[in-house]
Amino acid sequence: MSRNKLNWSERTAGDKALHSIGVAVVIIFIIVGIRGIVDNDDSKSIHPVVVTGNVVAKDSATTSAIVTAPAITVTVMKLLDEYDSNEVAADMKYKGKIISVTGYVSSVQSLNSTCYVKLTPSIGSSLITVDCYFRLSSHQQQIAQIKEGQLITITGTCHGEGFLYVGVRECYFLDSDGG
Repeated sequence: MSRNKLNWSERTAGDKALHSIGVAVVIIFIIVGIRGIVDNDDSKSIHPVVVTGNVVAKDSATTSAIVTAPAITVTVMKLLDEYDSNEVAADMKYKGKIISVTGYVSSVQSLNSTCYVKLTPSIGSSLITVDCYFRLSSHQQQIAQIKEGQLITITGTCHGEGFLYVGVRECYFLDSDGG
C-alpha cells in the first residue's frame, strides 16, 4: 500500500519552510483583511460640528441633531497603557465613547475617501499607535497642514484595540489643531 502523503517528520527542510511561509502569508492576509473591514466600516459615520462645551453631531442620514456628552480627554500614552494592561477594562471605559486624544503625529495616510493620522506617545516611531480616521472630503484642508512630529489633539469615537493600534473613528478637530 503506497502513501501519497508524507508525515511531517518525513518531509524535507525545504517542504517544511514552504509550508511555514504559506501559513504565514495566509495569516497576514487574514489580519490585513480583518483590519480593512473594521477600518472601512462607514455604516455608522457621523459628521459632527462643534458647539462650546458639548459636541453636537448631525446624522447625515436623517439631518437630526444628536447631543452627546463631553469628550473624555486622554493622552496617547495613557490610552495605550490602559489597553495594554487590561483591554476589557479599557473597552468599558473608552469604546463607543467620544474621546479627545493628544499625541505626536507619526504619519498621515489616505486610503480611498478615508484619511488617518497615526499618533504616538512621543516624537519618533512607535510600534503601537492610535489611528485616527477622518473622512477626507470633510477635513482635507486641515489634514493637509498636519506635520510629522506635531503635537495634536484629535476628537472622535473610540473603536477599541486592533492589531498594533487603537482605533478612533469619525474624527474631527475641536480647536485650531490641524489647521
